[in-house]
Amino acid sequence: MLSVLGCDADVAGNGQEGLDAIAAREYDLVLMDCQMPVMDGYAATAALRAREKETGGKRLTVVALTANAMQGDSDFCLAAGMDDYLSKPFTIRKLGDMVSKWISAEGKGSGGPVEARVEPAAPAKSLVSPIDRAVIDGIRELEDDGTKASSSGSSTCTSPAPPA
Repeated sequence: MLSVLGCDADVAGNGQEGLDAIAAREYDLVLMDCQMPVMDGYAATAALRAREKETGGKRLTVVALTANAMQGDSDFCLAAGMDDYLSKPFTIRKLGDMVSKWISAEGKGSGGPVEARVEPAAPAKSLVSPIDRAVIDGIRELEDDGTKASSSGSSTCTSPAPPA
């Protein structure tokens, strides 16, 4: 979703990997999943805020991503040191609005809400379809012959590998 919005993004598998990435590279914004293995988003944000305080570094904007949509969850995220909250599932529009809210038009995190617009990136020219048309055509041929595929048993569908 972020690439469609024209953003460059790195993915961390857990909170510790996220902290390591933040230490190694400058980021404009962090989208922090609250529930992760090794170190959850709350602990990772607390560690980030402690690091910023210790080093006198600029406050990095952290937006919580969570499946919890209960009343008070956003307050819990803010109390943990996160700057904003986005409940899953979310649309690309809601994600774009959140990124726009926190990143200035020049592409730098502001440490506070700003007015900016994130435009969708131009679609890639060579998209590989995840649907194998030969398999679909084979199913259609079976149906055209009056032979119906059995509704029991297992079936598999393969997709071409994406280009390297």
